[in-house]
Amino acid sequence: MLPSIRRTWETPLDTLNRELNRLFGDEHDKPMCFPVDIYEKDNEIVIEAELPGFKRDEIEVTTEQNTLTIKAEHNEEKHEDSDKNKHHISERRYQTLSRSFDFPSTVNSSKVEAHYERGILTLKLPKRGEVHARKIEVK
Repeated sequence: MLPSIRRTWETPLDTLNRELNRLFGDEHDKPMCFPVDIYEKDNEIVIEAELPGFKRDEIEVTTEQNTLTIKAEHNEEKHEDSDKNKHHISERRYQTLSRSFDFPSTVNSSKVEAHYERGILTLKLPKRGEVHARKIEVK
């Protein structure tokens, strides 16, 4: 069984607020989403999350009960403006992305593995040994 994905749906008022924040340069109050692929193998569930531009130490993966959360936060230093260097738009300075997934109780959350390479975070959620299907002999 694959994990369920928790998403936050926007109301028209949320959309208007987001656009006004973007217009006035205050986009930092709401985390954005990132794309993922989730698939299941015999012994594990795999989540591949696209997080380009982040360093390993800017990514945090946590589990609490049956919820796995991926959070990535990037804070770039401000550039000093001078007569030669006038910034018109600065959208890359600070970014927080966060996403949570509810996984089935068949996942052994104490043995989750995370690997990050070339902008892709790969999480392996192993299944508990007792939940694997086994054939029972009929006597």
